[in-house]
Amino acid sequence: MSESRPTKYPGIRLYAQREAEKRGLRDEKASDWVEAFMESHALGVEASLRRAAGEPAPPEAEGWVYATAPVRPEMVDWSESGKWLVHCSFPYYEEVWGKLKVATEAGELGFLSKIRNPENPMVRMERSLVACVYTYDYEDLADVRRVLVALRELGFVRETLRYKRDADTLAGNYGSGSATYISPSGTRDFQPVERPDPSSDLT
Repeated sequence: MSESRPTKYPGIRLYAQREAEKRGLRDEKASDWVEAFMESHALGVEASLRRAAGEPAPPEAEGWVYATAPVRPEMVDWSESGKWLVHCSFPYYEEVWGKLKVATEAGELGFLSKIRNPENPMVRMERSLVACVYTYDYEDLADVRRVLVALRELGFVRETLRYKRDADTLAGNYGSGSATYISPSGTRDFQPVERPDPSSDLT
């Protein structure tokens, strides 16, 4: 296992450590789980970067399955990009990914989509699967809305959908509080998510 890769993503390490605590893992078991989680997610981040550049993902990045649009931006600024998150249970993997893959490759969604690979042992430890449908700029509200509407038209109507900046992912910000936008169930619009002001915790 590479020792240099995980240190590039300290935010993801903090998240992995919190997840290990939630699972009741201690000492060596916790350390081994965190390292495996880091390797899987760091590979996923790097694979996304390569896919966005039109390059093949490394074969070891098997924690995710990918689909790319026929037309992609020449360069993606990952401080500006983001993604709509679509969650599903394991039995619905084929149905959900089938829709997202076809739509992405037809140019109807963003420049890249991916979903957690249910065949991966680390992924099978997770509670559900998450798919990411990327847009190149979270501040391009028209494009963010375009992709949201396309997702609703694909049948993802009942779900409350959340949009997250990639900068937050790389910083290790996870959970519902890390979303930038939220689209309530049954709607084709979204609204900003208000986050607590960190300075309010200072005394």
